[in-house]
Amino acid sequence: MEGRILCYRMFDVGPDFNLSVIEERLNTLLSAQRAKFSKPTRALIIKEAPLVLPMGGYQFDELKFDLQVKIWPFGVISVLFVYHFNNHDWEDLVDIGVRLENDDRLLSIARDKASQILMAIDPDRKVGMDIVEDYLIYFFKKLPQCEDDLTRMFQYYDVARLLLGEKQCQFGPQVNSMIKESLIQYSKEDAYVVTWNSALVVEPSDSFDVPDVIEFALCQVLEMRYYDLLLERKLVNLYSALERRRWNVFENQAERSTEEAAKYYLEVSETVENVNNSLKVIGDFYLAQIFRAASQRFRFQDWRDSVSQKLKNLTEISSLISNQVNVRRGHLLELIIIILIAIEVVPFLIRLLWQ
Repeated sequence: MEGRILCYRMFDVGPDFNLSVIEERLNTLLSAQRAKFSKPTRALIIKEAPLVLPMGGYQFDELKFDLQVKIWPFGVISVLFVYHFNNHDWEDLVDIGVRLENDDRLLSIARDKASQILMAIDPDRKVGMDIVEDYLIYFFKKLPQCEDDLTRMFQYYDVARLLLGEKQCQFGPQVNSMIKESLIQYSKEDAYVVTWNSALVVEPSDSFDVPDVIEFALCQVLEMRYYDLLLERKLVNLYSALERRRWNVFENQAERSTEEAAKYYLEVSETVENVNNSLKVIGDFYLAQIFRAASQRFRFQDWRDSVSQKLKNLTEISSLISNQVNVRRGHLLELIIIILIAIEVVPFLIRLLWQ
């Protein structure tokens, strides 16, 4: 059995990139090229293709990888470890997959590579890279004993154990049924099975369109997770401010808070729109189905709903704080008017009393 294991570590590094500027800068340092889909352009339309940086070979224990970095326009750096295997049986793949999924050293290596690239393209950008997506894709040109009909692979191979990364567990019928129901095929010779943890791809043409579509879906989820955390932190600060009730009418904290809320709203809305419109799959039902299935498995809509709700909460809380300050300023203004009136009236009354 031969093929490749694609091991992804993806990092959100903040605001969008200007890939044209980065491409010029990187071409003077190392080879950079735009990613391309092998399908016709009318089937797959990508608004702005990511930059691909071949990073050569890498030795990880006894495993040898080809290393590749992608820079996506919406502020994501993807580090890909490609392991080519030959004469491996199914158990070997399960063992390797479990190692790749659970070894923290791989994440550390990927973070170092991403940091090096980020330093080269934008040394002023300071980010913690604490928002990470990891994923495995088992890529085959064919599966022995199933060449003419890949639906039979569930009879010959424990697909669930490979994709879910379990060496010993014997899954129940519900789990096995879920894995089988995830199968998508264009013909009897190709197949795609996706889970939240990993995917199995059998593609006789050796085209990388399916892994690229999966990677794009992962980018979408990563962006939503980034903004979900960003908004969560902002909301926590606003909740604390509301509890303290220390808004000073002589300061512009409320205005700054409202302006920040509007800025976040525009930034997040624009990013969500850009991500959603970055890839259009038309005229290719198979890839469109894979993209939708991957997005559903990664719970993209749940993350997007969470971000939308937090944006709504942020706007409402900012408005509430602003209204509280305006009410206090109104009360202060009324008090000042009363005092001014008193200053005018009291001397007049005193003169009347002395007459």
